[in-house]
Amino acid sequence: MNSECFGAVQLLQMTMPSGLEINKTYDIVLTTLSWEQRATHAFISAPRMAPAVTAVWFKSTSEEIDSRKEKQFELLQSNFDTVIALHLSKSTEIEQNFEAFRKFIEDKYAAVGRPLKVLIDISCIPKNYLLFLLGLGFVNDYFACFDCVYSAGNYDLISEPDEPVDEAGRIHRALISKGDWTSRQLPFFGGRDVFPKSRDLLVSMGGELGLAVPFLTKTEPSRLTLVYIEETAPSEERDMLESEKRAFRELMAEPLSASQNIGLNDALSVARYAQTVVNGSDSDCVSMMVLGAKSHALAFGVVALANDNVEVISRVPFGYNNLDVRPTGEIYFYGIEDRFEPLNYIG
Repeated sequence: MNSECFGAVQLLQMTMPSGLEINKTYDIVLTTLSWEQRATHAFISAPRMAPAVTAVWFKSTSEEIDSRKEKQFELLQSNFDTVIALHLSKSTEIEQNFEAFRKFIEDKYAAVGRPLKVLIDISCIPKNYLLFLLGLGFVNDYFACFDCVYSAGNYDLISEPDEPVDEAGRIHRALISKGDWTSRQLPFFGGRDVFPKSRDLLVSMGGELGLAVPFLTKTEPSRLTLVYIEETAPSEERDMLESEKRAFRELMAEPLSASQNIGLNDALSVARYAQTVVNGSDSDCVSMMVLGAKSHALAFGVVALANDNVEVISRVPFGYNNLDVRPTGEIYFYGIEDRFEPLNYIG
């Protein structure tokens, strides 16, 4: 297992090729029901590894999706002694769900009477909620540790989309999201300056370049730095939709200070690179925008916890495409620990 400290927290990571291996006892074990097949893959690989699992159940937009979630819930029930559903509003109804998560965590903290040990499958939880939980837990000293597991998925990055998504009729791949994006500064990650005079922008990029370009050009950063997922990083040589190639060329035409390709599972390298960007910044604020992998978003969150001149911005789409993503079989583990919390050393 590799690890590194960032401020008061330590980030650990490892790959689990033979299934989930857990040797801790947790106060909270969370997963998220989804239309994706990979939603239950990690936890099912280690049945009975916890006495109880809480399944986050966002309100569905169709009976078909609800039926898939019901089957996943039943699968969890067949593998764990106790499975509790945490019913929430639609995943795009951010504020209501933030408050529901806050109450859930604070009630558990009050009941246990000490910092919590949390295990969460982050495969299918939107990044907004992942980072909200991270900030809520460590800023308020609710968490001793926040351990995350992630089931990698197979995405189709070269098939043509069904229809254009912008008014000009240009076709962009809406891989996961649909409709317009709106930006959202995440609670607990606001940075020390409410109105910074200058800012650098560090962006974790995903598989929706065409949608990302207009989103990024709304800002006027002093420096723009992009982090691509190494396994799917765009290039002129890679097989890509023509619209995505055009978007890539448009991004490359911007006055970039740097870009970096980092592996999907390598949150540690992303965190190290992000800390380097922060250390080299002369601006009042470094805005970290999470548009890519959850592992990369998690790394940005860890660095933001350690630096008060960093804010974290996410995008909230109008909705999500019901894309069924199959697991590749690889499971990644990311441990985030308060390195000054005795509970992390005594049991």
